[in-house]
Amino acid sequence: MTKNKLSFSEFKPATAKDWKEKIITDLKGGDYDKLYSYTSEGIKIAPFYTAENVDPNNYNIPNKFQQENPGLSPRHWVNNVKFSVKQGEEKSVNQKALDALNNGAEGLIFQIEGSIDFKALLNEVNAEYCSISFESSTPHYSLIENYFEYLKSAGVDLQKVTGGYFFDALVYGLHDESFTKADIQSDCKKVMPWLKQVPGFKLFLVNAALFQNAGGNTKNEIAFAWSLFADYLDLLTENGFSAEEAVKSIAFQFSFGRKYFLEIAKIKAFKKGVLQIAEANGATITPDTIEVHGVTSEWTKSAFDIHVNMLRNTTEAMAAILAGCDSIYVQPHDFISDKPKQTFERIARNVSSILRDESYLDKVVDPTQGTYYIESLIKDVFGEAWKEFLSIEEKGGFQKAFEQQYVQKQLAENRKHTYQELIFRKDVFIGTNQFPNPGEKLAFEKIGFPEESSKEIVSSRATMQFEMLRWQTEQYVQQKGEEKRPSSFNILWGTGAEVKAKSNFAYSFLGAAGIITRDEVIVHNWEEFFNQLSATGDTIITICIPAEMEDELWKQSFAWGESLALFAGKPVNENALANAGFYGAIHRHVNTLDFLKTLLQKLAI
Repeated sequence: MTKNKLSFSEFKPATAKDWKEKIITDLKGGDYDKLYSYTSEGIKIAPFYTAENVDPNNYNIPNKFQQENPGLSPRHWVNNVKFSVKQGEEKSVNQKALDALNNGAEGLIFQIEGSIDFKALLNEVNAEYCSISFESSTPHYSLIENYFEYLKSAGVDLQKVTGGYFFDALVYGLHDESFTKADIQSDCKKVMPWLKQVPGFKLFLVNAALFQNAGGNTKNEIAFAWSLFADYLDLLTENGFSAEEAVKSIAFQFSFGRKYFLEIAKIKAFKKGVLQIAEANGATITPDTIEVHGVTSEWTKSAFDIHVNMLRNTTEAMAAILAGCDSIYVQPHDFISDKPKQTFERIARNVSSILRDESYLDKVVDPTQGTYYIESLIKDVFGEAWKEFLSIEEKGGFQKAFEQQYVQKQLAENRKHTYQELIFRKDVFIGTNQFPNPGEKLAFEKIGFPEESSKEIVSSRATMQFEMLRWQTEQYVQQKGEEKRPSSFNILWGTGAEVKAKSNFAYSFLGAAGIITRDEVIVHNWEEFFNQLSATGDTIITICIPAEMEDELWKQSFAWGESLALFAGKPVNENALANAGFYGAIHRHVNTLDFLKTLLQKLAI
């Protein structure tokens, strides 16, 4: 055995050109350009990345380094939980809050309505050692004043208080015309005296989560958030805030969805833009001044097969952590229900704890530093979003763009794009348009289907159109009985991979509307085929046959009885399909939603 140690210096460094040449060789004449893909934002994704892709300018804003407490890990984020509280419920909510704090939570968000007894709500809750924030559907700045007064009377060190009022006044004013600019100015004057007394509490919010939950893409989220931020700076500086005070009084809330790397890149790119906008307004700040609150997405969640939402929540929370969020709220995966389960609330609270204590994401400040793909992606995302931001500013800012319905149209276009991707199965939602679980026991009695608006920004779900079909079937079954659920009987000619793939496709295709695949049988000749055909009493018969057998199929004479016949795959001879009495063909080029809607009508569902 040689005693010489292997040295990496013996290997010649591979350049991007070397990698590309190697790939082209391995493609054996294939088109290299087909390896590129594009995001809905128009960002070009290359097949590989090297150090040559990294821009010498620092687009990747480093995550905050926790230096205050040497006993804690270098990376820290607040694990938030949320409670709804009304007048008279303070004591019961207080017990829930204490239980959460004793079991992994580090921050509390109270959704408030009306006046609140803070003494009862915050009994034994030490505001110096946990983050306390508030949300409301209407402006309650006077209540925030009362909160500060309570803390002061309780002897709390206001310099140590953290949290924020998660209410986007500017967006609210756009939706409610009775809430005017004068009202916002009045609220600014109410809270301004507290700015220096409670520096860790964010008085204003740019709620970019609205845009993703309404179907917007990453470019929309960042550009609209920048524009809102610029409008807030104008508003606050006009009302006595200095530029730096204005920036330091604002928190940013983002929703995190399914596009894992893009979700990480968007916060990095966003912070870069905030620094530039702040500097242009005369504010000198550091990246650590920018506070980002992350929430798991509503847009990405499905009402059926809800446990898949738990997996989505986990990857979304992980993206928020790696992106550098200061606090995170993971919604329970049954939040769509009007009666959420306490078990699911506990699971949601523990997601952040598991990512910290078992995945050790708090041990490394920023794993994204030096990753060629993410570094390049941040730059591209920033470039696309900045062009959009400048376009909005040319229109007069976010408020003007909203009044001109530019914002709403952008969101609607992206919603439509996502819907089309789902309808034609170019995008996959497990449990919805792929591997659905028809006949599952529903987690709740009713599902909310928010109506889209051309005037307002309304949170929705990407899967909603399919869920409406499923819900239609479930209501029918509930009235008629499970034995009346529409079902498919799949007949497979042989055991070939092509035939099995067609049967699997049919299972997911029909299951998206709540139609179960009761059974599949394999036949090897026409006698077996017709014996099975005559034996079934299912609503639908799905024929899965190899492509080379198609001509032979049309020579047969069929009697479908009461069943509807479907052909799995794209037939070469469409006329023969109709002549043989088939209802239709199902394949990846079919508009899944329209086909299933018509099918349910045919079945009188």
